[in-house]
Amino acid sequence: MVREIDAMNRLLFAVDGKNGRTYAYPCAETTVGGQDYVDTLRRYGVVKYARVGGDTDAVITDVSHLDPLRVPAFGLEDSVGAEVLIDFVKSVEQCGGMGVIMFHGVGGDYITTPSGVHQALLDYLARNRKTIWVATFREAMDFVMKNR
Repeated sequence: MVREIDAMNRLLFAVDGKNGRTYAYPCAETTVGGQDYVDTLRRYGVVKYARVGGDTDAVITDVSHLDPLRVPAFGLEDSVGAEVLIDFVKSVEQCGGMGVIMFHGVGGDYITTPSGVHQALLDYLARNRKTIWVATFREAMDFVMKNR
């Protein structure tokens, strides 16, 4: 896994010249062949931040103990409803925390989030842009790591 991730990092670097990639563990699995590879990623420095799975309880409130290679994220199920996504965002708002949502496919692909559901979430976020910061996973984690 580490060799494959490193190879993809090199390919992406050739395209955009950027280092310090983020990563989402495939199917939220941190093991291959029964071996956990998170510490190997940590030792090799191949990945800066990584998302693991989770559900609507994946609200991050204690960043002082957050492992940057095991960041909980709300992994969506097929055809999740807009109310579920918006309720997750509201729970993050209520506790002043951070929430990561992992989309697989919007409007198609595997584990599909319908386009209308995604749009409803975007509309909610736009209506609340003064109180909700929407960022990439890397931007959010850079902020967390700098300010914890």
